Amino acid sequence: MCIRRLFRKPREVARIVIINYPDRTVTLPSEEEIMARLQELDLGENDYMAEEFYPTIGKEAGRELNAWDIVEMFAEKIHNFVSSRRSPMIIGILHTHVPQFIDALVDDEEIARLAKNIHKELMSLSPIPGFKTQ
Repeated sequence: MCIRRLFRKPREVARIVIINYPDRTVTLPSEEEIMARLQELDLGENDYMAEEFYPTIGKEAGRELNAWDIVEMFAEKIHNFVSSRRSPMIIGILHTHVPQFIDALVDDEEIARLAKNIHKELMSLSPIPGFKTQ
């Protein structure tokens, strides 16, 4: 859904990515655990992140997600957060933190690795301002 708004050729990208990644799932931790893990991250702008952005992720507590769903969840959260409150330039900044968010919330190393790879692939095709893949 949100990925269609972020990427130029969503159907082509989605076909390539989904075919190449297994559909194993992971269950996200409780809302309290999500908030605690995210607040442990040192992202510099932690006050507004902790007060405004992290609670939107905390609402996803207990969801069962595969690697693609994890990336889509973060893309949707970032899109909604930025479109309602922030400058579009912050989109790129938030997307640079997605790998850290994934590591903090996804306990299964294989699913975390797959989600980070999907995110990196999609961001390399992305028109998002300020985003650079590493």
